[in-house]
Amino acid sequence: MLVMILERTPRSLRGELSRWLIEPRPGVFLGNPSARVREELWRKATDNCKDGAVIQIWDARTPQGCGRHGRVQG
Repeated sequence: MLVMILERTPRSLRGELSRWLIEPRPGVFLGNPSARVREELWRKATDNCKDGAVIQIWDARTPQGCGRHGRVQG
């Protein structure tokens, strides 16, 4: 499972993510992509983040049970 949360990001980025993930609420994306797709979505999100924020959380074999990336601009 993958969760991505976006704040203050371009609408075009939301459109790009909606090709792979569902958006149950504005700026919140859920899905179950492969690790390769997950990393590509992270790259697209950080490249287009501008003055916004993005966080990515996924299932992983860690003590917390998840992996994560986070980036805040501006």
